[in-house]
Amino acid sequence: MLTLEEQLLFIKEQRKDSIRLIQCLEEQFGDRYRHIFTEKVNHTVFCCDSVLSSLKELQSLKNTSYGK
Repeated sequence: MLTLEEQLLFIKEQRKDSIRLIQCLEEQFGDRYRHIFTEKVNHTVFCCDSVLSSLKELQSLKNTSYGK
């Protein structure tokens, strides 16, 4: 099981990789489907940011409870 810090790093990297992949696909397909890729990027960012926010909150709670 990953620590909170490892999970944060993993999600950040996944977010970057997913956006990079979507942007590469967008370049291949051009303007015709741009709205689909834009929506996908927005969804990916929203989901990853939600998870990151939750993990940061958990990390804060953990640090507070341990007196760090």
